Amino acid sequence: MQLQPHYIIPILIEQPTWGGQYIAQFKNLVSDYFLTNKIGQSYELSGANKLHTTVSLLNSYALGTADAPEKAVTQTEVDSVTMGHLIASDPERILGKKTLAMYGTNFPLLIKFTQAQENSYQLHVKPGQEFNNWRAKPESWYYLEQGRATLGIKDVTKVDQYKKRCQEINTFAESLSQQIKSQETYVEAAREKLQDFILMDHPNNYINTVTTAPGQIIDLSTGGVHHSWEADPASTHGNIVYEVQVDVMDAVSTLRSFDQGKMKDDGSIRPLTIDDYFTALDISEIANNPQTHMRTSSETNDNGATITALFNNKYYVTNKIVFTGNYQGTHTQLQDTFHHIFCLQGEVEIGWRDQSYPLPRGWSMFIPANCEKYELRSNTSAEILTSLPAC
Repeated sequence: MQLQPHYIIPILIEQPTWGGQYIAQFKNLVSDYFLTNKIGQSYELSGANKLHTTVSLLNSYALGTADAPEKAVTQTEVDSVTMGHLIASDPERILGKKTLAMYGTNFPLLIKFTQAQENSYQLHVKPGQEFNNWRAKPESWYYLEQGRATLGIKDVTKVDQYKKRCQEINTFAESLSQQIKSQETYVEAAREKLQDFILMDHPNNYINTVTTAPGQIIDLSTGGVHHSWEADPASTHGNIVYEVQVDVMDAVSTLRSFDQGKMKDDGSIRPLTIDDYFTALDISEIANNPQTHMRTSSETNDNGATITALFNNKYYVTNKIVFTGNYQGTHTQLQDTFHHIFCLQGEVEIGWRDQSYPLPRGWSMFIPANCEKYELRSNTSAEILTSLPAC
C-alpha cells in the first residue's frame, strides 16, 4: 500500500433534534440530501474513518452527485481504505514511533465537527482515577461561532442538593416512561408533565452557564468537570464546535446526571449514571471555576505564518495556522508522528514531494508519519487547524 497523504471521508451523523445545515454548508455539500436532513456531527478523524487518495470524492460531494453520505462512500469503495487497514499495513510508518510508544496501535485521537443545541449534563473521569470500568476521555473545544455552555458546579456546598434533584427528575421520568409503555398516558402529555416537573427546580440552578464567543477555547482534558452544551436564544446555529479528544467510546467514558427532559416517541429515556457521575465529580473550587477551563490562545510567527496555539496538553496538540503563499516551517515537520489537517478558511493546497492535494474549506487530510514533511500553499489568506498526538 502506497504511503502518502490521504483525504478523510467524514462520518456524517444525523441528529434530527439538535443538528442543522451548518456543517453541510461549511463543506459545500449541495445535494438534496444535505438540504433536507440535519447533520449534528462530522467525524473528521477516528479509527473508523475511511480514507481516499484523490480529490474525486470531494468533487462528488461538492458537485451534488452524491445523494447521501452512504452512497458516496459506496461509490468509492474500490479507491478507499479504512484507517484501521492503513495502520495495520505498517503501524510504525503510519503512526510514528512516538505515537506507538504512547498509545500502541490503538488509534489515539477523535476529532469532531459539531452543531448542537444542547446535550446531557455530563463529565468524564479524571485520568488515573478510573473506576467501575469507566475510562478517562480528555477532550477540548474550539468554538467557531457564539455559543452557550455549562461548566462546573455553581456552589460546591450544594452538591448533595444537586444530586438529589437529578435523582428526583430521573425517578419521575422513569415513572412516566412506564406509564406510556403500559398505555396509561400519551407521550405528548408525559413530556409536558416532565418539563413542568423539571422547571420546579431546574438542575441549571446548580451549575455555571457561560456564553462562548467565536474563537473560545475550552480545555476539559483534566477530567472530573461538569459540562454540557446549551440552547442559546441569541444564536441561530447553536453550538458550532471543533472537538479534539482521546478516542474513547462514550459508552465507557461519559457519565450523565440529567438528560434535559428528553423522551423518545415510544416513551423510552436514556439511562443515566447519576451515582457514578457524582463519584467522579471534582468538587474543588478551582475545578468548578469556568475560567479554569476557558483558555486564551497564544500567537507566534514562523516563516511568515501566524501560529495560534489552541490545545496543548498531555494528550494532543492543536494549532491554527494562518498564512498566505507558501508555508513550510516547524509545524509542517512531522517529527515521527502523524498530522491531521482541517481547512478552516480559504483554498489550500497540500504539497508533498512532487504531488499536490487541493483541500477545500471544511475538509480534512491525514498525513502519515513516514511523509516526514509537507508544504501548505494558498494564493489568498488561509486558515488551517493541525492536530497531532502529544508525544
